[in-house]
Amino acid sequence: MVHLHELKNLTFLEQTIWSLLERASADRKHDMHLCSVSTVDSLGYPEARMVVLRAASAANKTLSFHTDIRSRKAKSLHNLPYLTMLFWDKSSSVQLSIRCLATIHHKDPLAQLKLSMISLPESILYACDKIPAEVLEKFEGDSEFTFRNELIPEHFCWIECTTVFIDFLHLGRGKAAHTRAKFSYENSRLIEANYVKA
Repeated sequence: MVHLHELKNLTFLEQTIWSLLERASADRKHDMHLCSVSTVDSLGYPEARMVVLRAASAANKTLSFHTDIRSRKAKSLHNLPYLTMLFWDKSSSVQLSIRCLATIHHKDPLAQLKLSMISLPESILYACDKIPAEVLEKFEGDSEFTFRNELIPEHFCWIECTTVFIDFLHLGRGKAAHTRAKFSYENSRLIEANYVKA
């Protein structure tokens, strides 16, 4: 929950934002545990999809998720490592639009560590020989696909997103005014914070 005194102070507000994100990454029931991630494809079209927020670090100003290295979003980020993550917390009436610079970790020590920490049902998603979004000749259930455990580390990648900009919006209830603020970062440090017109 975002409190009024936090909205009136940019320092408190920025700390509250990161507290929300850290809690959301650890709590599967939190509204912000899921977010929309937007990238740009090779033709210049924006693509948006939902991902699970797996980690958030207030100290490093990073947000992270994992995906298949063969997926369109991984390919888009390899070609152009910029993305926007959009969050909504119903209980607080807070929207966060966060621009990031992505780093793809694939078969490196960090990817191996993160892979060792996920559950078996999650890891098995990366054991399939079929490529995500690959065209199928007919409907096939999972039983039709080939799953091989040795494929998991080949397909798993960890996307670490370093924050460069946060657009915060709080929707006031009843007659309360909306509150909007923008935060800019450089080298994982806050360099500018301002209230703006909602």
